[in-house]
Amino acid sequence: MTVSLEAVTGRSAGEILALSRTALDAGLRDAVAQLPASVCRVASYHLGWRDSAGKPARGDVGKAVRPALALLCAQAAGGDPEAAIPAAVAVELVHNFSLLHDDVVDRDLMRRHRPAAWTVFGAADAILAGDALLALAFQCLAQSGADLGGEGVRRLSRCVAELCHGQSLDLSFERRDHIEMGECLAMSAAKTAALFGCACSLGALAGGAAAGQAQALNDFGIHIGQAFQLEDDLLGIWGNPSLTGKPAHSDLTSRKKSLPVTAALNSGTALGREVAELYRRPQPFQPGELPHIADLIEQAGGRAWAHSAAAEELTSADESLTAAACPAQATAALREFARTLLSRPMTIPDQPMTITDQVVLLYPPVPSPAAEAGKRRGTKVTMPLPDLRMPFPERCHPDLDWADTHAKDWIAEYGLVPEDHREAFVLPKIGHLAAYGYPTASREVLALAADWAAWLYAFDDVYADEGTPDVVGVTSQIATMLAALDGTRGITPLSRALNDISTRFAWLSTTNQHTRFIANVKGYLLGVLAECTYRTHGKFPATEDYLPLRLQASACLSCLSIAELATGDDELEKTHATDIAALNLLGAYVVALANDVYSCLREIDKADVDFVFNLPLVLAHHEAVELEAAIIRSATIVQGYIDRFTLGYHRLAPTLPLPAARHLEGIVQWTQGTFDWMADCGRYSSYWSTIGAVVSGTMS
Repeated sequence: MTVSLEAVTGRSAGEILALSRTALDAGLRDAVAQLPASVCRVASYHLGWRDSAGKPARGDVGKAVRPALALLCAQAAGGDPEAAIPAAVAVELVHNFSLLHDDVVDRDLMRRHRPAAWTVFGAADAILAGDALLALAFQCLAQSGADLGGEGVRRLSRCVAELCHGQSLDLSFERRDHIEMGECLAMSAAKTAALFGCACSLGALAGGAAAGQAQALNDFGIHIGQAFQLEDDLLGIWGNPSLTGKPAHSDLTSRKKSLPVTAALNSGTALGREVAELYRRPQPFQPGELPHIADLIEQAGGRAWAHSAAAEELTSADESLTAAACPAQATAALREFARTLLSRPMTIPDQPMTITDQVVLLYPPVPSPAAEAGKRRGTKVTMPLPDLRMPFPERCHPDLDWADTHAKDWIAEYGLVPEDHREAFVLPKIGHLAAYGYPTASREVLALAADWAAWLYAFDDVYADEGTPDVVGVTSQIATMLAALDGTRGITPLSRALNDISTRFAWLSTTNQHTRFIANVKGYLLGVLAECTYRTHGKFPATEDYLPLRLQASACLSCLSIAELATGDDELEKTHATDIAALNLLGAYVVALANDVYSCLREIDKADVDFVFNLPLVLAHHEAVELEAAIIRSATIVQGYIDRFTLGYHRLAPTLPLPAARHLEGIVQWTQGTFDWMADCGRYSSYWSTIGAVVSGTMS
């Protein structure tokens, strides 16, 4: 698939990484598909494409930092980034070759939030899979043309030799009591920075750079790689497991003499000598000792030194970039990418989380007079399903089929859908949505959740579907339903069914919970009315207005009200109200906007007008960009919300008493469960150019 990487100036590092990952993916998959089955299965697992049983998966595939640098440097050299895709694939293959080997050598049990390949398939198979990826890397370059096939292969060969040398030095350090600082820096340059430099120089060669410019960009990459390793070493001691995918203090557990540790050991301080004594001790470090050892390293100056050294590497990278004499726009893009890349969060913030802190507009609107009102741009796209990653485990209520049957019977009881349409209506497995979203609920709450989902689908499909809505009809229906929520007997099938939902919710809840649920349902109905008004007039709201409106019109907050019932607590009235409300709101944003991303092609296909109320279309309008670029940008926004949600959960969960913790788990279960249901029913997958089957953890 061809992906334009033009105009990267002004994009965040996350957006550039998303673009490069999209550009890289097809080539990487094509390359790995050439491998014999015995090693392909290990490589595919390691790369996040398949699970341990060989079934398609959507695991963490890594950030693709090195491929992004190759593509950016091709553009900086004045070439087409697409020409650098073979180089990008090659450096990513080499990187994963090194990871497969490193995990075996270091006996690391986890990689990218799941068991390392060697723990699943055995050390020998993991090593052989790494060897196969290395061979593929050279094959990619050799087949790509004169510049990469000749000089590119030579550069990559030297880089791999350096990488192996660096790994050898790293292992030798574990057997030595004293390491000089210069030795440790040389090891880091060989083990990590060399591949960063190689990625930049290969990209530059693909872009037509002369030897001097390619070397300057190589030097830029080396300095960025060294800074990246310094930050990685900081994460290895002080990083949070939910962000790193490895256990806490993982580098200390394995007694790595990483750069911060070596700085502490060479500090000449009493604290540094205490660290040295601990490292010489033959007994393994106990988990309870690790925070103390981390504190010793910090107090001996290791952490501050690493931060300072990383800043110096960034300064040197700037100097090398200036020497490369690239166009100003490309230079600015590379510089900004490097700086934002090296700002990875390490720990959960200590300050209390508030709604203001957590629920922010991640993408400010950039109005463009060039955008024509109501015009869809580039709706004919062919791209894979965007990869949004929710990191929590899948759970499902054992009575999921019962919930489906119950929802179908309830739909028939209230006549919500004509009998001849009833089977088609329940095809999305509405009961399964409740089972995934509320896996620990009682049968009464599960039935309520399934019926509420059915009601929402009936209302959405009949009155608020895509295209030009009947605003008068929608307004009339909403008026009867608002009255039903206030206790008036319903006069239509939908309002009578809503009476039933409200009454049953009241039976199962406290007064405060029921009040919140009714308020959230009313908010949903008014949000639908506002959305219908926008659609009728073919008017796109400003981005900052769209996001809260989408949240209101999504019904997510009402679904999260049921999560309170599923966990059996009323914690919003207690001391952790602000924190829990913040996570509640973030979970609602995650699902509402993720659904926007995944449903946009379906909604465009179903619409009978040139206007669709959807985040990618709103961004395409305001930026006057093609739909594919808007989808990628929207997915980046959603992943930002997911990351904030995950960060907030891991900060908050250990601090809560049991009742509040159960409530928090209910929020997480509903948010993750909605993703898992979308994967289970495949609601949107047919509208995308899919790569393999869609499985748990990623919406389809």
